[in-house]
Amino acid sequence: MKELRKAYGGRKVKDTRKSHTHLASGAIIRRCLQQLQKAGLVEIYKKEGRILSPKGRSLLDKTAAEIAKAQNRA
Repeated sequence: MKELRKAYGGRKVKDTRKSHTHLASGAIIRRCLQQLQKAGLVEIYKKEGRILSPKGRSLLDKTAAEIAKAQNRA
């Protein structure tokens, strides 16, 4: 989850000091992953983390194919 917090984090500006990167909220990311797990798109992998389920991978593949098809038309 740390990688997701880093990816969705941003910069925090404090008055006149230089801005530094900060991690995103872990609670929001955790809740999103829990909802995806309830939907069957993500599953727990050996108590180490979460991975895409076959259903989730299929959904992403179909969505990517639709996007590619739409870009080829334009």
